[in-house]
Amino acid sequence: MHSDLTFFHKIISHKLFFLAIALTLAAFTHLWNPIGFPAPDFDEGIYMRRAMHVLAGEGPQEVSGSFALYDHPYFGQLFLAGALGMIDYPRSLNPSIGDVQSIEMLYMAPKVLMGLLAIVDTFLIFEISYRRYNKNIALIASILFAVMPITWLLRGIWLESIQLPFILSSILCAVCMKSTKSKRKNILILLSGIFLGIAIFTKIPVFTMIPAVAFLIFTNNNNRNLKSVGLWFIPVILIPMIWPAYSIYEGQFFSWLHGIYGQSHREGNSFLHTLNVVLKIDPLMALFGTIGLVFAALKKDFLILLWTIPILIFFSFTAGTSSYLLIPILPALCIGAARLIELSKKIPAKKIQRVLPFILISIVGTFGLITTTVLITTNVNSSYFEAAAFLTQYLSNSSSIIDNNDDKISVISYPFYLWIPQYVFHLKHDYIPFYMISSIKTEKILFIADRSFLEGLSQNVIPKKIYNLYDTKKLQTIEIGDPMKNGVALILTEHPRSDIVPDKVTNLIDMNHSWKSLNGATVSHSDGLLDITMNSNNTNRVYSGAVLHTQINMTEQPFLLYLRYASKSFTGKAIFLAEVTQDVNVKQGMTPSDYLLNTLYAEVTQDVKQGMTPWGDLIDTFNGEVQKGIDRGKIIWSGLLDHTSGNLTSETFVFPRVGALKYSESTDKVPIQVRLYIVTQGIGVHELTVKEFNIR
Repeated sequence: MHSDLTFFHKIISHKLFFLAIALTLAAFTHLWNPIGFPAPDFDEGIYMRRAMHVLAGEGPQEVSGSFALYDHPYFGQLFLAGALGMIDYPRSLNPSIGDVQSIEMLYMAPKVLMGLLAIVDTFLIFEISYRRYNKNIALIASILFAVMPITWLLRGIWLESIQLPFILSSILCAVCMKSTKSKRKNILILLSGIFLGIAIFTKIPVFTMIPAVAFLIFTNNNNRNLKSVGLWFIPVILIPMIWPAYSIYEGQFFSWLHGIYGQSHREGNSFLHTLNVVLKIDPLMALFGTIGLVFAALKKDFLILLWTIPILIFFSFTAGTSSYLLIPILPALCIGAARLIELSKKIPAKKIQRVLPFILISIVGTFGLITTTVLITTNVNSSYFEAAAFLTQYLSNSSSIIDNNDDKISVISYPFYLWIPQYVFHLKHDYIPFYMISSIKTEKILFIADRSFLEGLSQNVIPKKIYNLYDTKKLQTIEIGDPMKNGVALILTEHPRSDIVPDKVTNLIDMNHSWKSLNGATVSHSDGLLDITMNSNNTNRVYSGAVLHTQINMTEQPFLLYLRYASKSFTGKAIFLAEVTQDVNVKQGMTPSDYLLNTLYAEVTQDVKQGMTPWGDLIDTFNGEVQKGIDRGKIIWSGLLDHTSGNLTSETFVFPRVGALKYSESTDKVPIQVRLYIVTQGIGVHELTVKEFNIR
């Protein structure tokens, strides 16, 4: 009997038994009902679309309209695409248009992947805690990470969920150096640097982890010299540098600079708001984690302090933070809380010393497990999947009759609904995330209105203005539940005629506006029709066209600029361009700063010139700005027009546009120039005919 008890005691005291408990709990909390809870998030659809963009062979860089969106590095979509591609996703699932189960399975695969990563995270937290502290702290920290409600954030298809295993792997390699022979330490140093470099290549804010891992590399090296830190630092820097290097290769370096600036200056929820959200999600873990940080400071546990404090300081100075951005510090909070709970064994009574930490973690863990179980067993997403399935069927039926842009539909919604019809079923419509509307090239718009979309309208002026405009001419409305709860409404609309919605519409080609010729173009203007013809005998590039001098009240921006036109080249080659600039005194002309800003604007918003270096592209763009003339000011908006071969098409532009450099404007009416360019590329005859041109 005594031997049996001894054997049993050895089993339950063994490291693998403790690890098995933590991993079993993690498997349950992260793999149970992966598509039922939580509700789809805004960013999940973005990252899935980018992964499908890679799987489609279109490269890692997302492009919207004519500008490249540089907000995050590429490893997230590359990892997702690689992992899903290993199972021949989505073909292996045999998805069917209009089938709800197919839509659910398409989401199931990446959600299960996130769950598996969370299990790996639990294992890595156990190993880090076991090697740096002790077995009890490893058990407590990994159980907290596995069962506490805050860790349901890891169920999301977020970059933080992808990068966390690489952060933890980097830390584990650095921790393992202490017990490793000197010959193998360099391997661990390089591996640690590679893992952290990959994590930063996933999302930039994790550069704040550099002090924590560098501290471990330095202190766990017997010699404590800076050479090991220098060796470790090489992959940490070189791997993320792939991102700007790729932008240079693609000729989009200035778009990359603009993207970095935009991310660091974006608007959104404050850091205090994010902390308040975390407190509501899991007040108990927030309390334990905070006290654990204080305890770490008292004990001079620099790993936990350097793990958490730099990233918290970083986010406190940035706007637009969300609760999932704090995922990288969740392991540190769990380890800090575990050290606090393990402190209970310091009480004098020896019999209680051994069991009290386990009693406490049992109570806290049971509470966390029950709370998490209640959450993960709910299903809040059925209406979203039904709407996504219905959308694919609706667009499939519409795709069979597409002849031109009048038959195509622009689908505007949260990204959740867009990537499946676009990349899985290849339905030939336009798919526009509501936060990236720069132009609309179809007469019809299908809005997918759920609670997130409708709430987002109050915070985003551009989609609200487009929604309100097109909402005046509804063609069809289909509701699946209540959109303000967990339901969805599909609203098909059409661009209203200017005479139907005359309020605040400025018709730029009526007889109240006078268009003049630019650089030799022939301009014919009647009420409701503007015709521009250019017969060029110049072999060089020439910016010709028509110009209108008018005024606009910039306090009412953003505007919607609607253009219905036809363009044609009878002979030769040309591009067609619309532009709005500030009007300036001809005697004063453009200043050097105006030329610089206009050049940067064009670099960010216009198509890349193939075969040119970034510097050569910049020089060519600058020369183009010089050729446009000195009698204009800073660009407020510009947009490339399609070459339609004489066929009539229409496009609604956002003005000032998304993704462009912004300028501060007067609150009074601003004198502007509206220019329509025919940019000839040599000898030829070209024509641009405009039938509607108005600003709302």
